[in-house]
Amino acid sequence: MSYWETTPPHICTMAQVRRALATCAVLTAARNSLPQIQVFAAPRMESKLAEHNQYQAKTFDEKSDFFASEKATPASVEPKLRRIACSCRLETPGTTLLDVGTGTGALLPFFQEAGVDLAQVVGVDLSAGMLGFAKERFPETTFVQEDVLQFQGAR
Repeated sequence: MSYWETTPPHICTMAQVRRALATCAVLTAARNSLPQIQVFAAPRMESKLAEHNQYQAKTFDEKSDFFASEKATPASVEPKLRRIACSCRLETPGTTLLDVGTGTGALLPFFQEAGVDLAQVVGVDLSAGMLGFAKERFPETTFVQEDVLQFQGAR
């Protein structure tokens, strides 16, 4: 059994991984002109979101060694990653691909295989541990440790 099939539900289910990968891969926007994403939430909800983000960052920091290993992406998932990457080719010059929840950069080799210039990718993630691996593997890509809801595209 792969890690994805045995992961406790408090981390994520395979269905959540599929939805997250699909969501992450289709977010593209013109360079330096990403629209502001505004969140309208009660202060209590903002506090819960901050608490959730801290939990997520801590959890994935602790698991970053695994996610940087070859065991993290089973061969059965690779065709799906290729399809996602192929659907994200940057047809318009000057566009940027925003990889939300980029983690260790698992999608980046597939983006590159699909013809995306990795210098045109911005990876956003909450986990410093995960981003550390991504930055080391893909120095030409810009990485930002931040909640995507707070991300300022003009940076």
